[in-house]
Amino acid sequence: MREGKFLEINKKTTNFFLEKGKGVGKKRFTQESGAYENMLSNDEGKVNDRINENKIELTVEQETVVQEVMAAAQEVVDQFIERPVVLQREQIAIVRSGALKEMFSEVGTEKDAEKIAGHTFEHLQKVAVEADKDTPNIELALILFHELMHLGSFYRIRLTQKKEHEALGHYRPERSGLSVLDSNGDAKFFRYLDEALTEKLARLYIETQKNNPLYKKNFSLREDKFSDAAPGTYVGYEEHDGRSVPVLKGAYHNELLATEDLVMRLYRKNNNRFASEEELWNVFLEAKFTGKLLNLARLIEKTEGKDTFRLIGEQSNISQEERDK
Repeated sequence: MREGKFLEINKKTTNFFLEKGKGVGKKRFTQESGAYENMLSNDEGKVNDRINENKIELTVEQETVVQEVMAAAQEVVDQFIERPVVLQREQIAIVRSGALKEMFSEVGTEKDAEKIAGHTFEHLQKVAVEADKDTPNIELALILFHELMHLGSFYRIRLTQKKEHEALGHYRPERSGLSVLDSNGDAKFFRYLDEALTEKLARLYIETQKNNPLYKKNFSLREDKFSDAAPGTYVGYEEHDGRSVPVLKGAYHNELLATEDLVMRLYRKNNNRFASEEELWNVFLEAKFTGKLLNLARLIEKTEGKDTFRLIGEQSNISQEERDK
C-alpha cells in the first residue's frame, strides 16, 4: 500500500493523493504536505495569479449555472468515492474568453491551444472555464461539468528524494483519472479514454436538464436545427463568409464513439456478469475516480486477451483525429 495522504483545501478533503516517495523522511513529508495544502488553500503561485487576474464578474444566471453544476457534479463524485471529497466554489474560476488560449499559447505546452475553452489544473486543484456575457448557459454548464469531473477524479503526485524536473522539482505526477502520466505530467496511457469518460458524464448531465429554464431555449434550437443531434450536444454559432451560422457543438465526439463501442463489445461478451451496459460503464468510472485499475484491467484482459489493457492504453493516448489521418 502506498504511503502518503489525500491533501485538504480549507480543511476539506480532495481526491489529490500526495505519495511519500522512497527515501523521503516522515518529517520532510509532513512539512512538504503541509506547505502544499497551504498553497492550495491560499491560492498561491504564478498560475493562480494569472487565472485570478482574468476572472470575470458573472451574471446572476451564470452564477446559478455554476451552483447547479457544482451540486450535480458533487453527486457523481459521492457515487464513486467513499471518502468525503468536497468540490468547493473557490476551486472554480470563470475567466474571460481567450484567457486560457493565451496562457497555453505562451508556454507552448498545448498544441491545440486555440481550441481550449476549459482546463483543470490538477496540481492546483482548480478548474478554469472561459466565458463572456454572450456565452450560452448550456455551453458554460457542459464545459464546467466536464472540468469538475476531472477535478473530482483521482490524482496522484509523488514527493521524491531528489529533484527530478526543472519546473516540478521534487514532485513527480503519476496519475490523473484513468490517465497514467510521464515524469513531465503529460498523459502516457489512456488520455483520450479518460476524456471520453469525462465527456460522457457531462453529456449525461446536460440531457437531464431539458426542462431547466436556463437551457430550454438551446434545447428548442437543437430540436429545430439538428433533429438527429447526439445527446448532450448543444447549438453554438460560428462565422462563415461573414455570417453567423448555427453549428452543433460537443467535445471528444469521436473518442466517445470509440469508447461506447468498446463498452458495448465488452458487455456483449460479459452480459452474464453485468445487468446492463451502465453497470459496465461504472467499472470504468470507478477506476477513474478511485485510481484502482485492477478490476478494469482484469475485465479487459479476460475478455479481449493478454496485453490488451496496455494496448488500449497506448492507442487511447492518440486522438481519433490523429489515428484517422
